[in-house]
Parts: sequence; structure tokens; C-alpha cells
Amino acid sequence: TLGQIEICVDRDFQLIDCEKSTAKIWSNDIPTVLVSGQSELSVCDHSMPVYYPP
Repeated sequence: TLGQIEICVDRDFQLIDCEKSTAKIWSNDIPTVLVSGQSELSVCDHSMPVYYPP
């Protein structure tokens, strides 16, 4: 079984509602520079198509 879970957190790592407007989520976002060099976390690219096996 293949599944996907979306977990959204603010910069204090408190869970937030992923259904909020993207403007509100991005306004409290951790800059990508801080994330990219220190871990394997990344900011999702919502314009990138994702294909799952049939």
C-alpha cells in the first residue's frame, strides 16, 4: 500500500491546520535556506506533478 500523509507545523513546530490558506502558512514559514543545509526536510513544490503506480 502506498500512502501520503501531510503534516503541517509552524516555526515553533506546533501542529497547524494544513487546510489554511497558503498565504497564511507561507507567512509563518521557515526560510528554505535554514532547512536545506541541515536536514532532509524540504518545502513542497505544489506545481510539481506526482505520479503514483496504478
